[in-house]
Order: sequence, then structure tokens, then C-alpha cells
Amino acid sequence: MPVDLADLLTAVLAHDVLEVRDLLLRAVTERGVVTTWEGLVAPVLSGVATADGRQVSVADVRVFADTVSGLLATLTVDAPIPSGRRVLLAAAPPAHPGPEFRGLAAALARSRVNLRVAAPASRSALAGSISGSEPDVVAVWLDESSPDVTGLVRWLRRQRRGLRVAVGGPGLADAAVPPSVTEFSGLAEAAEKIAVLVE
Repeated sequence: MPVDLADLLTAVLAHDVLEVRDLLLRAVTERGVVTTWEGLVAPVLSGVATADGRQVSVADVRVFADTVSGLLATLTVDAPIPSGRRVLLAAAPPAHPGPEFRGLAAALARSRVNLRVAAPASRSALAGSISGSEPDVVAVWLDESSPDVTGLVRWLRRQRRGLRVAVGGPGLADAAVPPSVTEFSGLAEAAEKIAVLVE
């Protein structure tokens, strides 16, 4: 029987972390990371109420977010690394990547993108990640505190000739993005557009 939101909410409200992990892992196996994110993870993170009116608390959401991040990191690391064009998915420094960033990494890894993931604390650390992984594409996840996007893109392109750049995430809302850069909003669009860049 497919995992539904009511099952997940019951486990979240019971503080049953193992059951939450099991349900999410089953859902990812059944329907993939993106669909699991949109149908199960995102509603809980937004504090959805149950059918009987119980509300997911801030503390519940925090524990759930940590559980989701851990599971998604494991799914990313355990995915086979294919050959082909390399993608570096990086959180814009100083990085504090949340569950959605981890979800994008897991979605890309499980769609057989040749992926490396970085959460650098500084631009010099990001430069080291680019030098070490030699990517064809850098996808940068921007949070609300992310720096000037145009300046970041110029800096990225100085790190490696011919580098394709994609940017997105919650910090993109008011940013001026150069026309040569691929933009994405949420996890589903990001996974789709980054996959196109490596075809």
C-alpha cells in the first residue's frame, strides 16, 4: 500500500523517527525523490494539520527536517556515480543547506547525474571544490542570505573555462540573473533543468 501523508503525519506526531525514515524511504523507492518531496515532505515542513485538526509544531518540523536531511544525504552518497558530464551542486557560501538542497542532491544522484555536492564555508572552499571535481556544470543553491548573484556568477566563470552555471533556491527571488545562466525555483524544476544541461 502506497505511503500517504496521513501515515507520515502519524509518525511525525508520535516522534517516531525510525518510522518516518522507513516511510520516506519506501515512498522514494515507490515514486522517486521529487514526487516524495512534493507530496509528503513539503507539506510536513510547512506545518500542515492532520485530518483531526492536530497541527505539526515547530519542534516537530525541526526534528522532521533533520531526519529528512539525514536520509537524503544517505540516498545521495549511496547512489552509483555514472560516467558523463560532471555536475557540482553547491550551496552558496557561507553554506547552511537545508532539506530542500539535500533533496535536490538526492534527486540528481538518483537520476544518474555524475554529481558532486559541496557545502563550502567560503568562496575559497568553493574554489577548491571546483578545482577538485572539475565540473562541466555548477549549480548553486541560494538561500535568503546569499550574495550578489551577478558577482558570484562572474567569479564562478573565472574558476573554470567553459563552465555552465545554474542558480536557484529561495535566495533567487529578487536577484538579477545574467541571461546566460540557467535559473530554477524549486526542487522539481532544478532537477529537470540541471539534467538538461548535462545531456
